[in-house]
Amino acid sequence: MKKVLTLIVYLFGLSPFSSHTAIKITKLQTNTLDENSGLLFYNNNLITHNDSGGKANLYEINATTGAVIRTVEIKNATNIDWEDITQDASYIYIGDIGNNAGNRTDLKIYKISKSDYNDSDNIATAEVISYSYINQLEFTSNPNNTNWDAEGLISYGNNLLIFTKNWIDKKVNVYSIPKTSGTHSAILISSHNTKGLITGADISFNGNIIYLTGYSTSEAPFMYTIHGIPVINSDIFS
Repeated sequence: MKKVLTLIVYLFGLSPFSSHTAIKITKLQTNTLDENSGLLFYNNNLITHNDSGGKANLYEINATTGAVIRTVEIKNATNIDWEDITQDASYIYIGDIGNNAGNRTDLKIYKISKSDYNDSDNIATAEVISYSYINQLEFTSNPNNTNWDAEGLISYGNNLLIFTKNWIDKKVNVYSIPKTSGTHSAILISSHNTKGLITGADISFNGNIIYLTGYSTSEAPFMYTIHGIPVINSDIFS
């Protein structure tokens, strides 16, 4: 879960143990966002959404004043457990990927065209990308004791990458699915021992750096930055 209250600048590479500086940029001027989760910078504003059980809305925030200046309803969506948001040149993607108990069979990503989002009626209709993890065979509910939870999502070329929040082994697994609507199997492409729980992901505008945020077993926050991403394969941690 990510808050819009501060912009964090971390000064290290693939290590969670170096110094960092936090710079406060604004304060939220609304009670509508009681647990915002996911953050996007688009058209010089911030876009965020509520976590599980909230309305199926995107909230546009003035990055200077912290005021909600626009609310866009995603008409055909349900917020079961929205965890992250990402974008490419033409679309915004909302990850309904939270799975704390590891038993969900309705994981999905909502794909909204930016032209539809930009319409003045403040209503958008999403394409639906449904998926399941290709190597998940067990769906027994096991709250906060599963490796099938996820809170990180980025756009990466022609695919979407999902970063898991592994409660059991404290690693992160990276799964890939196509950006096309329909039902897909999420393919495991990379893994790394982060020694903590990954709660968010983002990628730089030029696609050269991937950022992961999370917290350790002692609840200390950390960030990983991934550089030198391979071009010839999708194993981002290689």
